Amino acid sequence: MKIIIDAKKFGEGIKKIMPALPRRTPVFVLENILFRYNSGEIEMMTSNMEMMQLVALEAQGDGAGAALIPGRLLDDLISSLTGNIELNFGKDKLAVKTEKGKYQLSISNVIDDFPTFPHFDGITAAKTSSIVLREGIEFVKHFMSKEDIRPAMHAILLEETETEMALVATDGRVLSKFTIAGNFGHRNIVIPFDSISALEAFINDVPDEFIDVFFDGKMVKIAKPHEIFITRVIGEKFPTYGSVIPKENDKRAEVRREDIIKAIKRMQIISDKENNKIAMEFKAGKLTVSASNSNYGADGKETYDCKYNDEDFRIAFNTKLLFDCLAIFKGERITIEMKKPTTAIIIKSDEDMDNFALLMPVREDA
Repeated sequence: MKIIIDAKKFGEGIKKIMPALPRRTPVFVLENILFRYNSGEIEMMTSNMEMMQLVALEAQGDGAGAALIPGRLLDDLISSLTGNIELNFGKDKLAVKTEKGKYQLSISNVIDDFPTFPHFDGITAAKTSSIVLREGIEFVKHFMSKEDIRPAMHAILLEETETEMALVATDGRVLSKFTIAGNFGHRNIVIPFDSISALEAFINDVPDEFIDVFFDGKMVKIAKPHEIFITRVIGEKFPTYGSVIPKENDKRAEVRREDIIKAIKRMQIISDKENNKIAMEFKAGKLTVSASNSNYGADGKETYDCKYNDEDFRIAFNTKLLFDCLAIFKGERITIEMKKPTTAIIIKSDEDMDNFALLMPVREDA
């Protein structure tokens, strides 16, 4: 089997599937790329048993066949080459020829132990915009739990109804939700933490077009032209988050997002590094942001104009969590919905009021 292909094109194809190639694994076969060639098309696949990725490339060649090629070695070699290259497959060797040189890699033609690519026959795909899905993941991913004790919180939920798909993540202190309108089914898909960065990379490479999302109950497949991403899903049920979203937050303030972000950065310098608290005090037309540090006898405060016409109200937060919540929004102004100093607030942006972050306050005197 002999194939001719541009090194840059071949290298870019390899890079696309590298996220699913494990760095260390006791399963030797998973260190390899499954390479197939037939009728002018190269097909390459990687798997770490949790994820699988596939890419297809056009190439000139003769013959047909399949082989296992050491993934990282192939990636490093092809990345260093330029121009057209010739791939000659022998019984247990791959010869890579360039204008100036020749390189040989050991390969295996025994591919039976490589994980089988799952089929999603008969399953209807949900279609969604690649750009919007990318924005949704970026909006919620920061609030996945970093602990894997509860796998369903160490993940992102894709919750489908007939008219929308919601992406939700929570670590128990913050919850964020991003809504995508469209025609979907009635499925809850919990994508694990370790698959999210690979999924992001897969989607980031897609122009503004619709991609297909398939779900068979155990795995989710996202497909675009010439590429497929598959990941297992978590069987554990995602927390019932609807009950923690406040429905009666009747105090409402609107303020410039950039003002609060800059104020928080300065208050972080002042605040006690152990409890890392910041207070927000709302009065008619004004918001005061303050912090103190009893260890150094330091304090600071800044006051800004805001739209607020309710009773005087004071509430405290973990400084970093408040900053992280504000940072995910893009609009010029944010709306903060509150009820009591001990209950969660809802933060929204004037750019899109359907998406929000929920943040639990802290006791100011603790």
